[in-house]
Amino acid sequence: MKITAFIAKKFAKPDGLTGVMVSYVMNQMNRKQYRMVEDHLALSSQDTVLEVGFGNGTLIRRLSKQAFHQLYGIDISDDMLALASKKNASKISENRVILTKGSVEQLAYKADFFDKIYTVNTIYFWQDISQCLSEVCRVLKKDGRFINDLYDSDYLNKIPMTKYGFTLYTIDVLVALAEANGLALSQTVQKKGACCLIFEKK
Repeated sequence: MKITAFIAKKFAKPDGLTGVMVSYVMNQMNRKQYRMVEDHLALSSQDTVLEVGFGNGTLIRRLSKQAFHQLYGIDISDDMLALASKKNASKISENRVILTKGSVEQLAYKADFFDKIYTVNTIYFWQDISQCLSEVCRVLKKDGRFINDLYDSDYLNKIPMTKYGFTLYTIDVLVALAEANGLALSQTVQKKGACCLIFEKK
């Protein structure tokens, strides 16, 4: 396997020592997107929140300094679950942060459970995007907020690694897919290739 393809695989599912190292690289790459989420999530003390694909738990730890009720997270990697759990141990012990292994394709939560859901640079790896967006909509409360923070296809097409295992989307296609699954676009924020799509449940 080419080294580029190997690293791309770790971006999709960070596991093993290489995956742990890649997760910290992603933290650096995602810094402006973390700030976009923090700026637009608008947490309140009553909010129950979900992060899809928490990686090593850095953004959850940052958000846990704000007011919220409970912050849930799912990730497909056992190694990321262990790392993020260690990083957020104090909030987990208070039952304010709840991390589990899981997939967005089949969310283990009842309907209308979350006030807010967000994800950063994971959508390229969702196997059945319509099913995943439908699940996001199902567990989100009416008028709840979904933030999808990503890089658009024009930006990612310039990066060789994205030829391996990444599904790239234009913003128009993503918006159409989300709206077909019960989510209405309320705001778009763009910064140098990064795009923060803010949806509300219809």
